[in-house]
Amino acid sequence: SDNFIFELNNFTSLIFSILWFAGIVNAINWIDGLDGLAAGQSILMLLSLSFISLNNNFISEGIMGIIIAGSFLGFLRYNLYPSSILMGDGGSYLLGSSIAFLSLIATININQTDNFPISSNISLLVIFPILFIPLMDMILVILKRILSGSSIFYPDRRHFHYCLLDNGLSHNFT
Repeated sequence: SDNFIFELNNFTSLIFSILWFAGIVNAINWIDGLDGLAAGQSILMLLSLSFISLNNNFISEGIMGIIIAGSFLGFLRYNLYPSSILMGDGGSYLLGSSIAFLSLIATININQTDNFPISSNISLLVIFPILFIPLMDMILVILKRILSGSSIFYPDRRHFHYCLLDNGLSHNFT
């Protein structure tokens, strides 16, 4: 079977990686609007990406993802509604950068030397469903802000989790 492989040159890869990191970090920061939401979703994303990394022999990266997920699992106890501790930007930036890093590592394909042949059969099409909720929330919020003529940088209640709350769902159910 023919595999669709799209290789980027070094400059394009660098630009894509920077945009990917900025986008994922921003998406995780934006879902930190409700108690426990960013931590809970990020734990699931980190464990999924760690599983993929471990299956592709990226042992250190997979273990790092499990450790970060475990530390946020302990934090989640105090961050669930009503929270006694808030995550803040530092926590969401740590989660976002960890998720961005692991998602790129899980899709890496290095076959440059015979001494270190690393190959991943995972594509971004497999990674995207893992990151679907925060990425789609960010994309849709940006589109809604552009279409309404407001600044994409101005905070509002157009996020998916606020729509669920505004339609009568409880905080814990959301």
